[in-house]
Amino acid sequence: MSINNSKYNSLALWMCALGFCSWAWILTIKFYHFGYWGWDLPLYDQLMWNLCRGSVQTSLFGGNFLIDHANYIAFFLAPFYFFFQNPMALLYFKLAAFFIGSYIFYLITLKKIGGLWGILFLLGYLFYPANISMLLFEFNFENLALPLIFLVFYFFEERKIGPFLLTCFFLSIVKENMPFVVGMFGVYGLLTRRNNKKDIFYWGLCPLVLSIDIFLVEMFLVYPWLTKNLGFHASGYFEFYRKSFLADPLSFFQNFFTLKKILFLSELFGPLLLLAILNPQILFLGLPLFFQNLLSNFFGQQSIFFYYASSMAVFVFLAAIQSLSILEPKQRRRLSFLMIIAVLFFSFCYIREWNKRIPWQDKELYIRRRQLLAKIPPQAGVLSSYNFLPFLSQRKDLYLFGRTFVLFTRQNQNVPDSVNYALIDFSTEIIDKFAVKELLLNKHWTVEAAIENVVLLRKNFYRGNPLIEGIQEHSRESFARSVFPDNPLLELKSFDFPAVISSKTTVFPVNYYWKALQDLPQAGKVIMTISQKGKSVWNKTRRILYSLPFKKDEEIKDCFYYVLPHFPKGQYDVEIYIWDSAYQWTGPFIKKLEVR
Repeated sequence: MSINNSKYNSLALWMCALGFCSWAWILTIKFYHFGYWGWDLPLYDQLMWNLCRGSVQTSLFGGNFLIDHANYIAFFLAPFYFFFQNPMALLYFKLAAFFIGSYIFYLITLKKIGGLWGILFLLGYLFYPANISMLLFEFNFENLALPLIFLVFYFFEERKIGPFLLTCFFLSIVKENMPFVVGMFGVYGLLTRRNNKKDIFYWGLCPLVLSIDIFLVEMFLVYPWLTKNLGFHASGYFEFYRKSFLADPLSFFQNFFTLKKILFLSELFGPLLLLAILNPQILFLGLPLFFQNLLSNFFGQQSIFFYYASSMAVFVFLAAIQSLSILEPKQRRRLSFLMIIAVLFFSFCYIREWNKRIPWQDKELYIRRRQLLAKIPPQAGVLSSYNFLPFLSQRKDLYLFGRTFVLFTRQNQNVPDSVNYALIDFSTEIIDKFAVKELLLNKHWTVEAAIENVVLLRKNFYRGNPLIEGIQEHSRESFARSVFPDNPLLELKSFDFPAVISSKTTVFPVNYYWKALQDLPQAGKVIMTISQKGKSVWNKTRRILYSLPFKKDEEIKDCFYYVLPHFPKGQYDVEIYIWDSAYQWTGPFIKKLEVR
């Protein structure tokens, strides 16, 4: 090893170490500021927590975790997780996988085009949009495939058969799509290493047979056995390709060339497109991943803002480096320089989008949300909306409240008896409104604590009040005007709140009394303004009735717990305005408030 290369190696290590520490800080901020609104992180954290306790069953999966994906790598990851047992551990594992893979990519680039360009392309890879998006997204076991793919390629190039086959095995058990990648390396070995029978056997047949065996065992033995009593069975990629390709090959290939998919490919390849397609044999290695994502009906698999694109970006960079390696040194230097500038500029264009995915500001509501979480006992069964799941995942009874308690079997389920708490953020758009109404109108569920759209409900908590409740004919005087005078849907009959509060009061409950004049699939918004001497000092907008569906003539009382700043002592006016979905408004309805 030359002295220059030794310096470049040290620099590459420092770049990866600094990148790991920087991203660990960013993701920690994102996690503790409730920046994860997805499904994967809490789901896989509960899985790992259960594995450390000898169970493969998870409540969020609704059964054995292998009925979702063939993530057998979880068994090998569990001993490492055992020493941390925190959702952040999975995010750190993802970071470790990415930066280890990045350093292996540098080693490959070093061999192909030299140390200096290896450093520059490493920089481009670290800031590539598909990779940044993956780092900002949830944890998924597919993230762990990145260093393994690079290692398989590295050992293939270095002709180290033992490490090559061992890495092929671990790559194959990451997820059910990865055996296909290993199989493509086997095909590639058969095509490129035909000098003797030994090379054909080790570099071609061994990875090919290994990948086929693992896939068949996973998808056609284990998977059907796990799901035989669940009402569905595995079809796998073979069945998908049989139905799509053999039945209608023209439509199969036309499906590649929609505008959305062309735009996705342009974002995936970016400035490296021409260099990458000059080495189609390297892209060929990732063909199963390209097929899987381009033929999927899930929009996330044709977007660089999920984790899927980073697995394909590996092959884009490898193909680009392979193309540069066959050029003359002078041409290589010029083109490499242009490519690095183009990649960094391409990445810079996404900074605004990335920044939106990190909740930088420390708001008071974050602290209050943590206080609500602290009220839930560690072993209690909980029903939760998406954004609280990562903080509640380390318990046996945790269920998602957002899709009517749907299990992996797609069958509806009642709230289990073991569930005594429900922590729900009603500001999210993915809440199932009919399920919310069914839960909230249940007299056994009352409010233990609430802050605006975030409510902690507790079963059989008799000291609490219902968040919403159906009422009989309301005795209070109704306001003269309905909410929407041009098209009456809902009537605000009255509202009330504590007439006198302390200047130190922060949570301010307001009761609203409504009557549905028609079937109400969705309502509007309430704007509450607090003013003094005609000057507004505070206002807040909320959804009416949490946008729940109500039937004609239903009368409902709902309570909303506003978070107020500290007001000076004095007299204030509380004004209520109502807005419908077409931005027509009515109001104000005014009552007095005294702050002492």
